[in-house]
Amino acid sequence: MERTSKLGTVGNYKEVELLSKDEITNMKIKRDSDITWLQDPWIYKEIQPYIHKANKNAGWNFEWDMSEPCQFTKYKPGQYYDWHCDSWDKVYDNPNLPEHG
Repeated sequence: MERTSKLGTVGNYKEVELLSKDEITNMKIKRDSDITWLQDPWIYKEIQPYIHKANKNAGWNFEWDMSEPCQFTKYKPGQYYDWHCDSWDKVYDNPNLPEHG
């Protein structure tokens, strides 16, 4: 299956297609990489047992019943993603996330 990839975004830069050249240049100070979203059932079957085990072993005991699509990042020579935080101290809701499989 061929997957379409596009420039990954950061922060308030959401849809690459809606960004100006200046916004893309500014965003690339932090991140210049290509992403695609994976939601094949076999991926979840492979990784979810490890997620459950880590959740239990770490004592987090989070209750969860779904997984978001997996972001797969490709780095071409010279591309990068600077230091960043993937989680927040408060729950957030993004209704624009692609549906998971």
